[in-house]
Amino acid sequence: MLSKIFEMQSRAIKLDTKDQKKPAPFPKGKKDSRRPFSKKLKEGSLSALKELLSKQKQEAPMGAAGPFQEIPTFQQIDGKSASLKINPSTQVMQLYHKMVESLIHTHRNGIQETTLFLDGDAFASSIFHGAKITITEYSTAPKIFNIHFSADPKALSVFEAHAAELVNALRNGDFGFGVNRLDTSILTEDEKHALPPVQRDLEKEEDNNHE
Repeated sequence: MLSKIFEMQSRAIKLDTKDQKKPAPFPKGKKDSRRPFSKKLKEGSLSALKELLSKQKQEAPMGAAGPFQEIPTFQQIDGKSASLKINPSTQVMQLYHKMVESLIHTHRNGIQETTLFLDGDAFASSIFHGAKITITEYSTAPKIFNIHFSADPKALSVFEAHAAELVNALRNGDFGFGVNRLDTSILTEDEKHALPPVQRDLEKEEDNNHE
């Protein structure tokens, strides 16, 4: 069918050419500077056009990506990726923000190791209330922290279920530090009473007064 179309177009061009007036000859002594259109180039262009149309016709029923296919918008792409987004529980996010705050504070003060207990008001009704976090930084690996989380068995089981997620969030966040490893253990009674809450509160007040 394409050959018939091109044949009809060719005839129309010939008829139109006959009706046109011949261009006026160039004056004597002057040469026509116009370069004749290459017959080979015309044949090559025609062949390429035929091949392109034939290819698009074959691919169209299969839904192949053609030059006029609709390109997905950023909103469409974002809508697809939104379903892959992870939404941690509120308690895990509380723990995450607490650890981020502590890690940044530790790095700024150049402390090689710090220990904190999650016994503040923000964790009063949390399953992680009373848990212990120890953060260690070695001089051989500056800004790379080892984290040790200790809690009762129930809180530990919840934490370990989200441990990998928490480590990824800390590693991928733009905090200026890295996380080497995260270990967990059951919080012993001796560790719970190593530093009573009242004494810790008094030490915090003394530190604030000195500042």
